Amino acid sequence: MLERYRPYEDILESSDQVAFLDPGDKPLLPTLGVIGGSCLLGKIGPFIYITDLTLCGNIEKIPKEEVGLKVSDQQRNILKMIDRKLDTEWSSERPKSPDMWLKIDLGKNLFSGDDQVV
Repeated sequence: MLERYRPYEDILESSDQVAFLDPGDKPLLPTLGVIGGSCLLGKIGPFIYITDLTLCGNIEKIPKEEVGLKVSDQQRNILKMIDRKLDTEWSSERPKSPDMWLKIDLGKNLFSGDDQVV
């Protein structure tokens, strides 16, 4: 599998809009059509470059500054989990176990189809 992010990091991070690379095997456009969204497409290397997503309906972007993160282990440096930097990472600093958990607080109750996401 080809590395998608690192070779094109400068391009992906140059926009203040969401941008990502798609290998093209699972087209995004039908999904965007169903939810009333759109995007700009380009080609970078072997990938489809997707940017300037426009979402309609009940879909909204939540700034990462408003996202609350809590974990059962090692709260220190948790923002590294969502900082989008390749040279940082967050770790629980212990082996995975059934008692570990992660809570992502989006700041409000959201609904997804028939299910409430709290």
